Amino acid sequence: MMAPPCAKAPRPLPSACRSRRGSALVYVTASMVALLAFVSLAVDLGHVYVVRSELQTAADAAARYGVTGIESGVATAQSYAANAASENKSDGVGVVIDATTDIEFGKWDKAARTFTVLTGAARSGADAMRVTARRTAATNNAVSLLFARVLGKTSQDVRAQSIAFIDKPPPRGITGLAGITFKNNTFVGSYNSATNTNPTENTSGSQAYVGSNGAITGGGNNTVSGSATLGPSAPNTVGITFSGTTTRLTTPIETPVEPAWSPSTNPGGVPQNYTVSGTVTIPGGTYWFTSLTVKGTLKFSGAATLYVKGPIVVGGALYPYNMIPGNLRIYQIGKYDFGDDDINGADIVADIIAPEADFLARNNLIFRGRMIVNSIVLQNNGDLFYDVALGGSTGGGKLVTTVR
Repeated sequence: MMAPPCAKAPRPLPSACRSRRGSALVYVTASMVALLAFVSLAVDLGHVYVVRSELQTAADAAARYGVTGIESGVATAQSYAANAASENKSDGVGVVIDATTDIEFGKWDKAARTFTVLTGAARSGADAMRVTARRTAATNNAVSLLFARVLGKTSQDVRAQSIAFIDKPPPRGITGLAGITFKNNTFVGSYNSATNTNPTENTSGSQAYVGSNGAITGGGNNTVSGSATLGPSAPNTVGITFSGTTTRLTTPIETPVEPAWSPSTNPGGVPQNYTVSGTVTIPGGTYWFTSLTVKGTLKFSGAATLYVKGPIVVGGALYPYNMIPGNLRIYQIGKYDFGDDDINGADIVADIIAPEADFLARNNLIFRGRMIVNSIVLQNNGDLFYDVALGGSTGGGKLVTTVR
């Protein structure tokens, strides 16, 4: 009987193969470590973003509430801000702000969008507050990191900042800052565009406001279904019948701040020097004009804001989207005319803020919305309706606005 053959011993792998297997293991291990590091950093980064969002909410609340206390004194404003911040949490802990390092008082320039810090006694004249909510190593409350510790980073400084300022809303009604003249047969009433977009003298309300720091005078048959607001130096109204009261302010009706002129391309390629004849509808959006002349009818297919640094002539109709004045805000920048004393029958529906402009209309004007201009001169047969949906103030209102 033959003996069974000996089992063959496995041949050893060449040294090159053994080397490749070892190298692959190193690469896989390194890749896993790198992947784990990226995932860990993503988790920590998400945590930091959540904490910052919470700090931003606290800073906004502190600035908005704090600025309302300035009139009662710096200490009161600081207390308001600190209390508002503490009612918010960041990473599960109440937010703490330091009155001396985290709260600044200043002046806010709406046109330039700049905050100027005030110190010492000057803080009592501030109209703005800047609040910084922070979690940093310097304040011993930096945001703890979990997974980033493997890379040697245990915490992250996080800050959020908010500026709030006291703004005065535009005056309500029909305002001619330097003066108003209604020659003959002018009617001023009110309506609410949310329920009625086509008011008449018979359907109008009695919430109209006519205001000026100068003289408000009329010729014959001029009626205001509402009240008058006069600056401290304005003479008594003459030649106009008011159904409501006359209020004399202790400070002048404030002149709205004109926005900065920063022109860009108009929607649809509409030129900056624009004249309309016939009936034209253009898209909503933001427009920049150096002159606007409407001889026919100009409509908008969406809400629009117009910045006009030049004259505005309306001898036809100027209509916003859905005939809602709030859908057409017109800022006229500089000392130019709005309207034209040689054109009859203008029909305008808009929210007009043009504090340097003189509004002129000859005969048969129909206006719906709000008008804040330097002066108003209407010749004959004008119907003006103030849209109460636009709001506004009678001279003493305040509005808190947040700027980040």
